[in-house]
Amino acid sequence: MAQNLGARQLSKLIAYCRTRETRIMAGPVAADNAAMLKLLQDAGFDVRATSDAGQRQAFLNLRD
Repeated sequence: MAQNLGARQLSKLIAYCRTRETRIMAGPVAADNAAMLKLLQDAGFDVRATSDAGQRQAFLNLRD
């Protein structure tokens, strides 16, 4: 249930950002937060490594 809630919230946030003509959503994610990384990847985010081994950076182009 919690995973469904997170996915629904993220979906609503993405939809809201699109209505506000946001171009890109981006943010840091702890590298060991597997659940959040999977949620973001499932939602279409590109998740990249950073120079900090404990962190990843997630990006979603809202213009696609």
